[in-house]
Amino acid sequence: MRFWLFFLSFGFCLFESCNEIEDCTLDPYGNYAVATFDVLNDEVQIIAFDSIILEGFGRLPGDQDTLIGLLLPLPVENTEAVFHYYTDSSLYSLAITYKVQPLIYALSCEAAIRFYDLDTSYHSFDSLVIVGSEVHFDYVPINFEIYL
Repeated sequence: MRFWLFFLSFGFCLFESCNEIEDCTLDPYGNYAVATFDVLNDEVQIIAFDSIILEGFGRLPGDQDTLIGLLLPLPVENTEAVFHYYTDSSLYSLAITYKVQPLIYALSCEAAIRFYDLDTSYHSFDSLVIVGSEVHFDYVPINFEIYL
C-alpha cells in the first residue's frame, strides 16, 4: 500500500513539474509614462485643463478632470510624443522622447514593449523634473514631476 501511495504521489509531482506555467500577464512594462502636477506657490494644488491632446492621436480620456497625476500614452510606432495642455488662458506643451525595445518572454505570449531613456525635447511648463527615465510598473511609480 505504501508503495502505491509513494508511486502515485511521485507521479503526481512529476506530472505537475512537467507542465509549464505560462502567464503572459507578468509583463512589468506598460506604454504609459506617469506625470504628476504641482502648482508652485499655491496651497490649494488644484489643476484642471480644458483639454489635453496627444499630437497625431487626439484628446486623452479624463482630460477635463481635476488632476494630480496623469498617464501619458507613448505610441509604439514613434520615438516622440507631443502633448498640448489647454487651459482657458494658456497653452502648455510637452515633447517626450524615448526609445523602444521589444521583449519576448515566451513564444506563446505577445511581445512586451520596453520604453526607456525618457527625456524631454521641449516643454513650456515653469519647470519639469525627470524622476524615472524608464516606464516600469514595479519600481518607477512616477516619470515626470511637472510644476506650473
